[in-house]
Parts: sequence; C-alpha cells; structure tokens
Amino acid sequence: RTIVTGSIDTTCVLWDLRMGRELHRLKFGNTVGSVQLGQNTARSAHAAQVWVAARDRSIYKYLASSMQQIEYATDFGVVNARLEGGEARVTRVQCVESDVLLSGDDEGVVKMWNI
Repeated sequence: RTIVTGSIDTTCVLWDLRMGRELHRLKFGNTVGSVQLGQNTARSAHAAQVWVAARDRSIYKYLASSMQQIEYATDFGVVNARLEGGEARVTRVQCVESDVLLSGDDEGVVKMWNI
C-alpha cells in the first residue's frame, strides 16, 4: 500500500506502508496544501499519478513510481507538468474519476479539469 502526504514544511512524501518507509520526497516553494494519488485502473501504485496543490497558481502532476514531473494533456492542450488555475492560489485537489480532477482555490472557486 502506498500513500502520499503533504506538509506545511513544503514537502510531499510518497510512503510505502508495508515497509514503513519513505519512497520519495519532493520539496516545493510553498506549503503543500493538498495531495492526491490519482485514480488508475491497474490498481498498481507504480501506475498511479500524484497530484499536488502547493498553494500557488498551479497543480502539479508526478508519476508515483519515480516522482518525476510529467506532461499531460488537458482541455487546453499539452501542459508541461502543471495546470494554470488562474490568479488565486490552488489549495485543494481531488481525483473523482480516472479522467477528472477537481481543484479549489483560496477565493472559493472550484474547477473541474478533464485530464
């Protein structure tokens, strides 16, 4: 089992619960307000994505197996590993389906992204 955590110390950590150890650690420029393991149909942690809201204007996507930032397609074309959400800081992310991501910002706006 794998989980991901985010912290006010600006880190995002991917954990292996069976082994009780840290797999990967990322450092951001801001508090990590929300993290989410992406839905996947393979039910494998190695196939999962990690979505991060680091209290800036972007949403970041990483491959869980390596924690490398990856490009992905959105409704607006291919984005280099982040969604530009607007002027407000993104504070929450939530995967609701394998191809839908919700984000919330500090102005109370919720957006639905086709990922």
